[in-house]
Amino acid sequence: MNISEEQYYELIDRVTHEGDPRLILGPLQVVPSDVPKTWADLLSARDPGPAAFVLWEAMRKRLPRTCRALFERLQRVALLRTDDVPASLLYFFKGKDGLFAYRGRPPLDEEQLGQCRLPPDFSDFHRIHNGWVSFHSEDDGPAPNTDWVPPATAWPDVRWKLRAGQSTPATWTTVFRDDEAFLIAYDTSADPPQPLLCRNDGSVERMLDAWWTIDREVGEFLEELEPATPTLPRTSAPSFEGPPVPEQRTARPAQGEFAPGFLPEGTVHGQSQEIWLEAAISEGARPNSEQRERACCRNALQEWCEAVSTSGRASPGEVLDFFAIAQFLGDSSSAYYIATLPMSVWYDESLGAAQVHVLISVLVGKLELAQAGLENVVGLTFEAGAPPEPADEIIAHLLESILQHNESLFAEWRNKAVRGLAATTGRIPWKIRLAAFDAAAARSGP
Repeated sequence: MNISEEQYYELIDRVTHEGDPRLILGPLQVVPSDVPKTWADLLSARDPGPAAFVLWEAMRKRLPRTCRALFERLQRVALLRTDDVPASLLYFFKGKDGLFAYRGRPPLDEEQLGQCRLPPDFSDFHRIHNGWVSFHSEDDGPAPNTDWVPPATAWPDVRWKLRAGQSTPATWTTVFRDDEAFLIAYDTSADPPQPLLCRNDGSVERMLDAWWTIDREVGEFLEELEPATPTLPRTSAPSFEGPPVPEQRTARPAQGEFAPGFLPEGTVHGQSQEIWLEAAISEGARPNSEQRERACCRNALQEWCEAVSTSGRASPGEVLDFFAIAQFLGDSSSAYYIATLPMSVWYDESLGAAQVHVLISVLVGKLELAQAGLENVVGLTFEAGAPPEPADEIIAHLLESILQHNESLFAEWRNKAVRGLAATTGRIPWKIRLAAFDAAAARSGP
């Protein structure tokens, strides 16, 4: 990846306030002796992706998507020097809008890490970089220790919606900020410190795993950027770690209370099902891991049902996905629970809701209602004035073949889903999602 003279000076201009900026593009033939030794291999690498993957080894389980994106999409690195920050690493990526960079500052030393009141896994990260944030916004990544401040420092005008017994925001330490939308902070008055998701409307939720959310935010962004084109052939691909699974909860607030560090139970279950589901998808991509995949699916299903039972709400896509998971697992009781959820819990006017309505109607034996709903699905799919999304087209034909009791047509569109949608599945793979349509086909058969 080449960096133009114009881009070079745009980068320099962003840090002129730090004093005498100098940018040295990698790969470096000789790494200066005052640069952290752990950075040497990355700065000298002709192919920086694998070298970054090695540097970030301690965080692969905590940040699996981010580490994979580094391996696949990192285009180039550079050493940035200023008077205020004598050495920092720039990681360059390429997107449709041009050049994008993250900046990593030098790691903290052991004395600084010893003074850190955050959980130990932050020490693992800050041995790599003391913060890794967007070079342009200084957000959207783990914050440097200079930004470990209460949320009020970033958002002085926000009025926090605290529940009885919740700690004061003055004891919260910000560790991640997504521009102006939300930030992640730790309540350091709790033992151990509790992660909190803080939104700019003043709402606060306890989190199960701060790193999982950081990885989702950063990883999703990096995955949209262009893959790197290595100048040298890569001899082997690394083994990518899956996300960590939720720790077993051993304490809960008393009924009706909001104990310090806790949030409403539905939110905890909701976060937990997302982590288990991502773990299931990761396991499903590995060879000989079907048993672990099914175990993660089972835990995700249980947590989702608990979340819906507590919160009384779900999206149509969630209903379809978790009904499919229940069928995939052969869990008839969970499948029945989902199929009989009141429509007020999940129905809206979307195409996804119309699809689920038809599928559920078939499964509970209301075929006339399903037939009427199919007309709505077909109308929303094919009469929008634009070509339908491939998945929506396939779902419409699957539902149509089910209600026509046309086994050969169902098999044809089922095969198209398997062949054509394997890489565009959304939250779950089609091998799982199709279990819901298989169940409907079996239920409506002659």
